[in-house]
Amino acid sequence: MRSSGNKVIRCFYHLSICLLALLCLNSCFYRHHREGAWDADSEQADSVDFFEKHHYTVGYTFVVQADSLSLCTEIPSRAQFLSVAPDSVMAYSADELIVSDFCIVPEDSVDSVWVKVARDQATQGWLRETTLLPSVSPDDPISIAIYNFSGNHVWGTFSLMGIVLFVLSIQFFFYIRSAKGRLNDKGAKHFFWKSIYSPYPTLLRIVFSGSAVFYSSIQLFAPHMWSEFYFHPTLNPFAVPPLLGAFLFSVWIMLLFFFATLDDAFRQLSFGRFMLYMLLTITVLAILYLFFSLTTLVYLGYPLYLCFLLWSLFRYFKKLRPRFRCGKCGKPFHARGICPHCGSKNE
Repeated sequence: MRSSGNKVIRCFYHLSICLLALLCLNSCFYRHHREGAWDADSEQADSVDFFEKHHYTVGYTFVVQADSLSLCTEIPSRAQFLSVAPDSVMAYSADELIVSDFCIVPEDSVDSVWVKVARDQATQGWLRETTLLPSVSPDDPISIAIYNFSGNHVWGTFSLMGIVLFVLSIQFFFYIRSAKGRLNDKGAKHFFWKSIYSPYPTLLRIVFSGSAVFYSSIQLFAPHMWSEFYFHPTLNPFAVPPLLGAFLFSVWIMLLFFFATLDDAFRQLSFGRFMLYMLLTITVLAILYLFFSLTTLVYLGYPLYLCFLLWSLFRYFKKLRPRFRCGKCGKPFHARGICPHCGSKNE
């Protein structure tokens, strides 16, 4: 038997080096949508002012995410608001729309901001900004991911929970059948969750929950900052304000810990248990994200996250930290005694 503390330290060191290398490689990427606005002459001062308030301007590209989008062929007038709306053309899902003009219509009591977008020469028209923005996303992979995740994370969490319950139910049925109806406490614990001897799952849950707290904090205290990031995204944490940079930095660390967890689980578990373990892990992460993102909006997420952080560290060091290795099979385990892997006795 020997302590594995040095191995954990080496793992943290290697992760730090990898993270630094990734950040250096990524720092050169930043997609600028705003160049056209800052190059504007005096005749386009309104466009620059519009850009500052709405984060996009003439020349900005959107992608239609809704099934269809109706575009008015003419800018509505006061008479049209009181009578019949103008003719319209349709844009459909995945169409790229370029902002070609905008106009303020004071007569419109619903939304005074109207935006003209164009797919091609034949398909262009006007619509309210409040109708446009929920139906499109900026033409950037990061923005598209944010749009899709923001609208589906609740249903995605419940779907994952349903899949996990279905898989566990099937496996539980076959387990009971093979055990002839007997299921003791030790067998139940081993069946429902077999922990791996690795610090990465604990660190992944801590960082993932912290990212949810950061995300809701930005939404709560700096929504304008998040809107700017949504329209002009970057993966470089050093090219954004500190609060947003901390969130992006946590996302990078979260990805590293996820792949480290994936690697350790694959090496320590059989393929079937590996698949179940990762499915359970992803489901737990989704629940933690949903819980902390919602509770932070009412300021309860901060003390709850602190309690979760302390409990996670206590649980790891008390029950999960691999302090020894088996003298026979060489696999890690927490306390002296019977090896949970091969059953040999270690003193």
